[in-house]
Amino acid sequence: MTAAIDHPLAAAYLRDLELMLHGLDPLSRTEVLEGVREHLAAALGPEPSGEQVRAVLADLGPPASIADEAYADRPPRTVAPAEPARWPAVVASTLNGIGLLLFVPLLFVRATSPSELLLGIPVLLLPWVVIAVLSAMGAVWTTRQKATSAALGPTTLVAVVLLTQAFFVVLGPSPVTWLPVAVVLGASGTILYRLSRRALRGPEGRPSPSLVTDDVARPRP
Repeated sequence: MTAAIDHPLAAAYLRDLELMLHGLDPLSRTEVLEGVREHLAAALGPEPSGEQVRAVLADLGPPASIADEAYADRPPRTVAPAEPARWPAVVASTLNGIGLLLFVPLLFVRATSPSELLLGIPVLLLPWVVIAVLSAMGAVWTTRQKATSAALGPTTLVAVVLLTQAFFVVLGPSPVTWLPVAVVLGASGTILYRLSRRALRGPEGRPSPSLVTDDVARPRP
């Protein structure tokens, strides 16, 4: 066996094949090389001539064809998808939460009528722009959830103003006038809770890791 595979032509063939198989795992590479060595040893005998070696190698095919078959038979490697960044959604949820917490004191301390809340819109504009940008960057959210996060603050403000103004017109200055505040903030808080949970847990229904073939560059003869 040793004399057959040590023939210069056979040794060069095996050397080229080994170089082309460098992308395989060691066990698979060894199995392929051993299979070729056994085939050469059985076909050539103990003391083959140059013509015999050439004939057997020609029948075996070029090293590149064997390498291609070995790579084709290799099982695909599982590659986990990249984890989407959660921090934009988390920060947007945090800012929305701070805005909701500060909403009630602003109502009772500074506003003598619900419509005066609209005067605070310019002050809230910059924080809202930041929240809108972060919401758009929230890769763990769906498009609908991004829009909900961006619109949560303005929608809450408008809903509170309209409802409390309606109560104010009908009932006048009365503690009951601020009842819609509890209702609106409760609804907004529920929405924010769901958005925050999604931001912390990541996307639901994420597709299973894709199966891809590891394309490893192989030297050509």
